[in-house]
Amino acid sequence: MLEYEDVKEAMKYHRKMGIVEGFEKGLEKGMEKGEKKGREEGLQEGIEQGREETLRQMVAGMLKKGIDTSTIAEISGMSEEEIAALQS
Repeated sequence: MLEYEDVKEAMKYHRKMGIVEGFEKGLEKGMEKGEKKGREEGLQEGIEQGREETLRQMVAGMLKKGIDTSTIAEISGMSEEEIAALQS
């Protein structure tokens, strides 16, 4: 079983050899890449959700104006089933 002093000595050795710093830099760089990718994916997801909500609002407005479902489907690209689901 490893003792605290053994771990402490191993860390000293690895620090001298630059391994710890290399690991820390690699970890930091990996975290930065992960955060950037996460932000980009979150932004894209938010944009898509905004588009969908805008489309639903537009369809709801057309339904209130009495425009028939087939015309709304043609204009919006939504299926008549999706539009019917918004009506209820």
